[in-house]
Amino acid sequence: MRTALVSAGDRLAILEMAGGDLHELHMLQHLQESLFESEKISKRLTLVSDRACVSRHLVEHLLSAGQPFVLPLRKNMVSEDLYSRRPERYFKFCKRRIGWLEAKEQIGTYTVRLLLFHDPVLAGYQEKDRRWLAERERRT
Repeated sequence: MRTALVSAGDRLAILEMAGGDLHELHMLQHLQESLFESEKISKRLTLVSDRACVSRHLVEHLLSAGQPFVLPLRKNMVSEDLYSRRPERYFKFCKRRIGWLEAKEQIGTYTVRLLLFHDPVLAGYQEKDRRWLAERERRT
């Protein structure tokens, strides 16, 4: 099950649900059709999605259609050296120091603006989980 949520300010405007076996482009088309036809929305909406719905094909489709979006890209969608660069700026979130940097990257024929964040606490949890999974697989 995939869910699409559209909010207006502090209130929920639309909650759209679609079957989990839909390709992300079909889900996007379904969402746009249902919003624009049933709700008479005339402004272009910004698509905000989680990583599960993201693919290089979807990003290229959104760029070619001029559709605004905010998406967490998958690691394999940008160059390796971006992930090894040190953060340029920092901010506080939940009493943690989060680093971030801004970069530009080519996706297809388009240059996109990327904001990359690094949370050392979350990275530690991910590394611990990765090691635990590797050890579990080694034992089996």
